[in-house]
Amino acid sequence: MNSFTPNKPLWLIKLGGSIITDDQEFMTSRDDIITNVLFLLAEYSEQYQFVIVHGAGSFGHPLAKSYKLSKGFQFDRQNFGVVLTHNAMLDLNHLLVEIGQKLGLHLVSFPPISSVITNNGRIKNWNLKSLTLALSQGFIPVIFGDVVFDESIQFTILSGDQIVPYLANQLNASKIVMLTDVDGVYSKNPKFNPSAYLINEINVLDEDLLKQIFSTENNSGKIRVTGEMGKKLDELIPILRKGIETFVISGLKSEFLRSHLEGKKPYLGTKLLAKE
Repeated sequence: MNSFTPNKPLWLIKLGGSIITDDQEFMTSRDDIITNVLFLLAEYSEQYQFVIVHGAGSFGHPLAKSYKLSKGFQFDRQNFGVVLTHNAMLDLNHLLVEIGQKLGLHLVSFPPISSVITNNGRIKNWNLKSLTLALSQGFIPVIFGDVVFDESIQFTILSGDQIVPYLANQLNASKIVMLTDVDGVYSKNPKFNPSAYLINEINVLDEDLLKQIFSTENNSGKIRVTGEMGKKLDELIPILRKGIETFVISGLKSEFLRSHLEGKKPYLGTKLLAKE
């Protein structure tokens, strides 16, 4: 039940693993990008409350994929993978928190492994009492995609894609900003299609449009262990129907996030809607 009431507009900031890590180098962070984003949040921390959710990138994804953790228990050696993946995510999380501390942000880590129970990969219970107390005292919780224990399949990967809408609902967020390595949602994958154009607004219930955008032909490239963009959008439908403002923007260009923090319209990036 979402009984928490923020004392300022609460924004969920999703830092994609592709912007805060180097995908080509195992367990290598992009400290300059992390610093740029957190610097902006520090600048506006008196105006908003923030909750940060970050992805796994080159820290957690290779290990989770290698040990096939997303589908639960299959073989004994996966237990090593659970430990290695969780520890890798702690390393990335600690890097982010330390950078924030140097910028004057009071970031506090909340690893899902210690507070979330899933059932068949879906969140069943999340004890948020400590997190909401931290928020009410002026701290900025930092959560991340993590290994969690599951009642049916022993363990699984809880991705940021499921974390973000769940927390947005429970914490009565007013806005979600998802920072990626592209400017927003494109007509095709801009990394492989020079003719791709940015879509300013997208209705996630428009199945024909989604099929066109996220077809295999338009989006050849790496497939994440936690799923592709179409699945990410599906997770957001319930909170979009509630009217929570949600944007996909570039995390590599500071002016994108700044336009939102300053309230300058039209906002940069892609606005997500759920219109019947």
